[in-house]
Amino acid sequence: MDEETKKILQKYDALIKNFATLSYVTFGKEIPGPKIASPTYVFVGGNSKIINVEIPLEDITTTESGITKKILQLEKRLGELSEQIEKRHKKLSSPDFIAKAPPDVKEKTRKEFEDYRLEHEKASQELQRLRAM
Repeated sequence: MDEETKKILQKYDALIKNFATLSYVTFGKEIPGPKIASPTYVFVGGNSKIINVEIPLEDITTTESGITKKILQLEKRLGELSEQIEKRHKKLSSPDFIAKAPPDVKEKTRKEFEDYRLEHEKASQELQRLRAM
């Protein structure tokens, strides 16, 4: 890898790590051990170049287990949210609650219901995105 390419890639180190969900990026060094290597096009100074991107298999395993862990966390949270949504829904559907509860309590319950519902929706979308990876 030439110095110009190396400098530009180092400049975007944080972006590359974040985008590729990597814990670190090493430029211009041979990576020991089993790896996946892929010729990759990059644009440097308006010109395209091909560089060899190598990812150690251990990093891929770590990334996959991290995704699996996040999926499990989201599934657990979605279960908790579903329970909270169901509780609030039952309360708000109860004629006794509507007739007897003070207005501020009813409003608080409606707000909690809506907050849990929105969080459930966002968590569901995130879970879908992770499962598609």
